[in-house]
Amino acid sequence: MSAGAPILYSFRRCPYAMRARLALHAAGIAVEHREILLRDKPQAMLDASPKGTVPVLVLPAGRVLVIGNHAGQLPFDGGMVQTALMLEADPPRVARAMGEYWIPRIPFFNVLATRGGALVGTPENCVQLLEQEEAIMVFPEGQRGFVKTYKQRYQLQTFGLGFMRLALETDTPIVPIGIVGGEEQSPGLANIRSLGRLVGSPAFPITVTFPWLGPAGFIPLPVKYYIEFGEPLRRVG
Repeated sequence: MSAGAPILYSFRRCPYAMRARLALHAAGIAVEHREILLRDKPQAMLDASPKGTVPVLVLPAGRVLVIGNHAGQLPFDGGMVQTALMLEADPPRVARAMGEYWIPRIPFFNVLATRGGALVGTPENCVQLLEQEEAIMVFPEGQRGFVKTYKQRYQLQTFGLGFMRLALETDTPIVPIGIVGGEEQSPGLANIRSLGRLVGSPAFPITVTFPWLGPAGFIPLPVKYYIEFGEPLRRVG
């Protein structure tokens, strides 16, 4: 078992804890397994989860900014990165996404983003999470990157530099990532910004499936993702 492995607090007769152990085993994630007595719960578990119900999975700390390219009309690429960090990183990490300021204005998607752990990408939100040793995922291209036509696929757009200032301010390492596959999941035909403004968004993508198929047009095409994680970079200045 690697140093800094996740800690799983469990009770052998709890069906929810059993499912957690089975899921971790199936995913090949090594954990430090700690069985507890319900009448004598360890303080370390209660510190991590004051509710005190099992299972409790405590992930290792360590602030990091995960920075990558963005595409696909909807942020499924972000979900794929989060999944890779949870299932394949050693040790596993849960990444919180920094989203555009207008996401909370869009019905339905604002709820999905919140439940997925995303926050509006203000410097204050990001600094607060980094100070809590969180892993933060940022796509500096913003909507310029993920709302593109298929003709513009894999053409990087201008990166905002706010993440660099935050990395310097908080002494946070940057892990660069490259994502291939997002451009093909929902090929864009056009971006009608005037329609987007009606729902509070600076963009309104027209794709090969949306709006022609209605809500079903949001479902991505079956594509294979390739995600490359670079070595951590630390900058001073």
